[in-house]
Amino acid sequence: MKNLQKGSTAIVLLVIILLGVIGWMYIKQPTRTNIQSIDNQETRGTTLPLLSQSDNLLTYTNSQFGYTLKYPSGWKIEDLSYTYQNNNSINFRIFSPARTDISESNGQSVTFDMLVCKINGIFTNRCYQNYGEVVSFVLPYKAGNQAVNSLNLSSDFIKNTPEYKTAVQILSSVKSI
Repeated sequence: MKNLQKGSTAIVLLVIILLGVIGWMYIKQPTRTNIQSIDNQETRGTTLPLLSQSDNLLTYTNSQFGYTLKYPSGWKIEDLSYTYQNNNSINFRIFSPARTDISESNGQSVTFDMLVCKINGIFTNRCYQNYGEVVSFVLPYKAGNQAVNSLNLSSDFIKNTPEYKTAVQILSSVKSI
């Protein structure tokens, strides 16, 4: 009888450990969120006007890598896509018009920057497994200098800016062609 109880206890303990390991692996897996859920999650509860044709939208198309998107005039798209050893890496950055009213910039002109990539067929701004979203306010590029200096701003501050909300809408406009 004692051997049966020990065996049952060992099995229950093993099942609990196995469930814990599976749960941990599930939590640690990379985030793969589709565009629509990013748009819904980040704009829920706001009075964010949707970008429309009347907003003087421009169209960016990359025929080589097969995508197109809509963005407002004054914004810039920097394509960083490339092919390496027959594998496509589709990446681009969205830059807002410059602002000078962010106190952390000490009066310097800064732009909002969102890195977008395509992972498993989904366009997302969660390009790195361990970092979540790749968004920031940055000092603009200097001629001949490719370094970008990010301002140290809280995620809450960034997500409440009109630039972030517009960038999320641009992200939601990306379509494969």
